[in-house]
Amino acid sequence: MKKTNLTDLCANILILSAYSIVPLIVLGLAVVIITNFFLGGITTDINKTDGLLQMFVGYSLPMIFVLVIIPFLFEVKIRKHSLFDLGLVFKKNKISIIVMAVLTLLSFLISIYFVGINDSEGIAIIVSFIVVALTEEFYSRGVLYSEIERMWGRQTAVLLSSFIFAFLFHSNSEFVVNLLFRLPIALLLGILRKKTNSIYIGSAVHYIYNIIVNL
Repeated sequence: MKKTNLTDLCANILILSAYSIVPLIVLGLAVVIITNFFLGGITTDINKTDGLLQMFVGYSLPMIFVLVIIPFLFEVKIRKHSLFDLGLVFKKNKISIIVMAVLTLLSFLISIYFVGINDSEGIAIIVSFIVVALTEEFYSRGVLYSEIERMWGRQTAVLLSSFIFAFLFHSNSEFVVNLLFRLPIALLLGILRKKTNSIYIGSAVHYIYNIIVNL
């Protein structure tokens, strides 16, 4: 962990709090406003959507803008962070390529099975799972991880980003569920981010996890 004085520590905590809370507030407001317009009533329950269009417009699109596009522009244009800093550079070695290929194939096979048992709703749900995995990984293990790493190092980045993801990003879920299920998978995804220096393998694992827990 990097050494910091009290002033730097307080500043870092404030920055981390902003990175952790502000996107959730903006995302929540965006979902409420958009779903109210498209679904005819204020809701944050994704299960109340009807079909691919409503799910994409009401939930996936806000996640893409709030957790990917806006943070990406802010980090690259204003904070001057590189694509490598954000975990967007895939490490091209034999192991990474093989692992990614296996995960991609597994994702495809599981997706086909999931669509088969969910009929017409399956495709809409699959699209939402893909968006959730990519957007959450980009923000949690891309933006948030890199910011914590800059402050306190990689080990702390794995731990803090995992706890924030499990307990703050999913604060509407039961504590026990977050502790027993989301925290372990978050720690695994954080370790993958640390070991591979990218979010790609973690995104594939995240997607597979989302499907498995919803089978």
